Amino acid sequence: MVTQYVLAAIAGVSVLGLVAAKISRDLFWGLAALIFFLPFERIPTLEIAGFTLKVNHVVGGLLILFFVLDLIFNKRKLRPNPVVIPATLFIIALILSFSTSTGGIRSVIFLVLDLFVIALFLVIPQLIDTKAKFMRLITVLFWSVGVVAVFGLYQFGADIIGLSNSFSGLDPGYSSDVFGFPRIQAFSREPLYLGNYLLIPLGAMAGLILEKSAKLGLLPLALLTLLTFIFTLSRGAFLAFGVAAVFLFFFAFRRIVSFRNVFWCTTVLLLSLLGFNLIFGRLNPDYKDRFLAHATVADYRKGESTQGRLNAFSKAIDAFNEAPITGIGLGAYGMYVLDYPNDAPSGGWFIVNNQYLELLAETGIIGLVTSVFLVVVLLARSLVAYLRTNDSFAQSMVLGLTAALVGTLVQYNFFSTVAIIHIWVLMGLIVAAQNLALKSLKTVTKRY
Repeated sequence: MVTQYVLAAIAGVSVLGLVAAKISRDLFWGLAALIFFLPFERIPTLEIAGFTLKVNHVVGGLLILFFVLDLIFNKRKLRPNPVVIPATLFIIALILSFSTSTGGIRSVIFLVLDLFVIALFLVIPQLIDTKAKFMRLITVLFWSVGVVAVFGLYQFGADIIGLSNSFSGLDPGYSSDVFGFPRIQAFSREPLYLGNYLLIPLGAMAGLILEKSAKLGLLPLALLTLLTFIFTLSRGAFLAFGVAAVFLFFFAFRRIVSFRNVFWCTTVLLLSLLGFNLIFGRLNPDYKDRFLAHATVADYRKGESTQGRLNAFSKAIDAFNEAPITGIGLGAYGMYVLDYPNDAPSGGWFIVNNQYLELLAETGIIGLVTSVFLVVVLLARSLVAYLRTNDSFAQSMVLGLTAALVGTLVQYNFFSTVAIIHIWVLMGLIVAAQNLALKSLKTVTKRY
């Protein structure tokens, strides 16, 4: 057994060395790796003293490190970025929460993780300066979601035929034993996180369709992605998808209502629904009714998912009332509701499952206001870039990815944690798309 651990450690260090060498020579390669491994937050991971080390912690950390070294030794020029100011204000709000923090070392860990994702958010736009680079990242994103969709659908089938969780890779809490059918999570911590992540590739696909550069080969990937999205059975993600779709329709009505786009959208939706009906038709007929009952919140009176959230919301308000200006401290909510136990609970610490209330409880009014300011600046910049650019590709990417962010802002009412890597990467990609859109505007201005 010791030999196995030694060999695994040697292999891990070797791979880490190769990755570090590659990123040191090409920062963009590190960004591409970050994009590919976005959904790998549970498989593979390494538990170290209660902390879950993910692939993207390593890749992202190396990317930030070598970016800083590039700034120092190669005197890399930084591109102007208006979101730096609101991001800095948000960081100050996070630090201010320590003035009344009751979370101890846990608050320090949360601050480090939050600074990590904010750093990624600020670094990403610095590494994308052409449409070709942006499209390469979108291609990597599509390869990644293809792997996720195939593995997720494998999970569904494996659980249905009775394979053990060790073979399906499915958490026991989302297996057929609970719902009568599995809720797939692929490599994510929970189905809701997977559903939220899938908004990113779906937004990018929508952008390509609007830009009329989507090829027929994208159809099967879109179908697999949407089917995987449905089988997460994440109600918050479903609502987010609906709001994102309305957002797209509002801003691109004339571009959407064309034979080509209607064909694309209806084909993907109809094939996904057909696949859903065929799969559930082969199973117990009762499964479909139970699926729809959960999806439409018909079980809200008895479902722990709903009642548990309502209870957490109430306790978050109580925590906010104790320290309304700067909050009780990052990561302190879980300790607060258990009256600050000496040891961590076996099932893990509670969270609010509402990002806005969690920020209010842990960072107070200052934390919530600065976070809202950051989002408002980001959305306002998307609006300006979308309305003023003459670059159809950049315009479509701004719209599609911003729609995914708008959906995420809706879903954030039903889950929480600031340091979710894929959300901050999405925001970084939006800033990069905005820069490309506004860059084309400057080019046109110079010609005249």
